[in-house]
Amino acid sequence: MKILAALALAAMAGTASAAVVFTESFDSGTGSFTVQDLAGTGKALWKSMGDYGYSNWTGGSGNAAPASSAFASGEFNPRMVSPGIAIGNGPASVSFKYNYQNFAFLDVFAVEISTNGGGSWSTLWSTQADTGGFFALPGASQTIDISAYGGNTVNIGFHYYDPNTGDWDWYAQGDDVVVEAVPAPGAAALLGLGGLVMSRRRR
Repeated sequence: MKILAALALAAMAGTASAAVVFTESFDSGTGSFTVQDLAGTGKALWKSMGDYGYSNWTGGSGNAAPASSAFASGEFNPRMVSPGIAIGNGPASVSFKYNYQNFAFLDVFAVEISTNGGGSWSTLWSTQADTGGFFALPGASQTIDISAYGGNTVNIGFHYYDPNTGDWDWYAQGDDVVVEAVPAPGAAALLGLGGLVMSRRRR
């Protein structure tokens, strides 16, 4: 039995392909993401659409998660952080829908990644370009390759900030986050052992 289990796991490792390992639709506020207020001002935080009175301009369905600095001036620096996502070695990507409007090209919308529980962050992608309609459809989609971070438990961060002072800008919206990756070895092992158990029960 142990030999069969080892062979099954080896076969799975050799044929592993990317699958959806995490999704978030933000249909309930910021969903499974947590919000960090890095400026400590309580301004422009990632919230639900209802908190800002916004509609979904990303092109996604249902609700989206917006961060808006359009209501009051002041320093802002919020990051919205996913729970830990275990990914195996191999092809991996994060995709999402968004709508982003930048006042005078002063602020930044970035997607970041951490492999140490948020202790430090690396920028995967960032923009300062208006994307989509202005408080309106259409939105846009983005896919980012994160294969280089395989073999880790990662956190994905959506970061909206202005490095200047006296900030008073527009907004960023995110929706339909999907991480596709080769499942982490632990998950693959469980699947393999589950299959062997079922096979043994049939006998």
